[in-house]
Amino acid sequence: MGAFFSVWQPGTHPGAQLVNEPGTWSWSELLTTDIDASKAFYAAVFGWGAATQGDGPMAYTEWQVGGRSVGGMMQKPPMMPAEVPPHWSVYFAVSDTDAAVARVVELGGSQIMPPMDIEPGRFAVVADPSGAVFNVIALKPELGG
Repeated sequence: MGAFFSVWQPGTHPGAQLVNEPGTWSWSELLTTDIDASKAFYAAVFGWGAATQGDGPMAYTEWQVGGRSVGGMMQKPPMMPAEVPPHWSVYFAVSDTDAAVARVVELGGSQIMPPMDIEPGRFAVVADPSGAVFNVIALKPELGG
């Protein structure tokens, strides 16, 4: 709990029309210190269901609306500094994670966590030149990459 977030109600602009393609939003993920309280909170506020795979600190929860996954949640990793509060992180789709990380660094940003392979594809954590942290991910072809 304790992660800042914003809500939005569509007016004439309906929101993202294209996702999971290079250069677009792909996923949002909550890193929290209290999984159970987060599940209760987001279910009460937004009506989200929670489908959790695994147990303990490696468990991963997918937020669901109408049986469709719309985001994720996991326990804040122990290697993350204690002063980093619970937070939502955003993933942007790219065609090549390693090339995207190299480009971020070339443009004055930094690599926070090097590229690694996970179930949906290859991702990395980077920061822009002012320190804003975000993720890049090259999705497996069957997931939109």
